[in-house]
Amino acid sequence: MKKFLFIFILIIVILAEEALGPTLSQGKVYAVVVSKKTLSNPGWKKVVGKLVEKYGAKVFVYSSDVWEVCVNLSKLASDYVCFVAPPSEASPEFVKSVNRLMRGLDDDPYVDAVWAILTGYSYDDAL
Repeated sequence: MKKFLFIFILIIVILAEEALGPTLSQGKVYAVVVSKKTLSNPGWKKVVGKLVEKYGAKVFVYSSDVWEVCVNLSKLASDYVCFVAPPSEASPEFVKSVNRLMRGLDDDPYVDAVWAILTGYSYDDAL
């Protein structure tokens, strides 16, 4: 639980810094990655919609594993990637998988874009 709370707070700090700073969308490529299940929830779909509206992000949807979007995400070569996930999906295993995915978009071992997991106890918290 402490790890989840730490990750949640870290994401909020990163997103708050982004929201309070200058708009970075000019010339930057944004991607949003979300599960089909999460996107089917009207509230979480609203969260994805706000990210698309604010950053002009391209949305990638996966069915059961974030690695399903690897090829298309790699082709986009985005600067920023936001993974939208409710708490039921944002497990430590999910975080590990996302980290590996973001390091596996090309041949080098380094993270290939700035990324974050946007979550909250409810979709209202994520908005």
